[in-house]
Amino acid sequence: MMVATEDSLIGTPHTAKPVILIGGAPGTGKTSLANRLLVELDLDHRIGTGFVRAIVAGERAALGRAGTLGRHTYESEDPIELLLAQAEELSPAIDACISRARGEGTSLVIEGTHLVPQLYHERADCLIVLVAPDVEVHAAQVRGGRHTLRSIDDEQFRAIRALDEFYGRSAAELGVPTYLYGEVIARVRADRGGAALGLAQFRPLSRQVIPYSDTYDPMVRSGIDPDEPFLEPDEQG
Repeated sequence: MMVATEDSLIGTPHTAKPVILIGGAPGTGKTSLANRLLVELDLDHRIGTGFVRAIVAGERAALGRAGTLGRHTYESEDPIELLLAQAEELSPAIDACISRARGEGTSLVIEGTHLVPQLYHERADCLIVLVAPDVEVHAAQVRGGRHTLRSIDDEQFRAIRALDEFYGRSAAELGVPTYLYGEVIARVRADRGGAALGLAQFRPLSRQVIPYSDTYDPMVRSGIDPDEPFLEPDEQG
């Protein structure tokens, strides 16, 4: 696999349809981006690692083996340590999802906080690492309308910012570029067929793509402007 780069967000494919991973801290736009790619690029399936965590945690709890999966990473006194522990525990389940997609020749987007670069930069056809915008915008996104019954206090938000910094450091150490949500959307908008992302070779041309409407994009509703010029990875600061 080749990770997302400045010129192409995908490398040489393993299969006729891609397996795309989207990692990053909470509130960076992973779910919004996954939903958008699913529609605009006519991909087949989407999974969030938070739901994978809930499934595995439930199975282990039934066996009396809760492990580290029973809480959100930002609820820990050491969110980075808990993130890495959970990522390791979930790795077999996520690998099984990737293997099934490849074995059945179907495209798949997996998004979640647990897709840390050090574990996943060589496991799929594409790894997109999202980073957070400035503090005020990030806080609005974290506390936005996707999770209507979830509240994030100031201490938990600081933990989320620490996770974002960790993602940025980890990606840099591995030479993996990082992107803001709007930067990736700008590339998608440049060519709805996927050529701008290097995805044209994957697209099943027998089906018609339904254009994505910004009306349903929560990041746009939060004030993120996908049309504004995006910075190259080394200019993000």
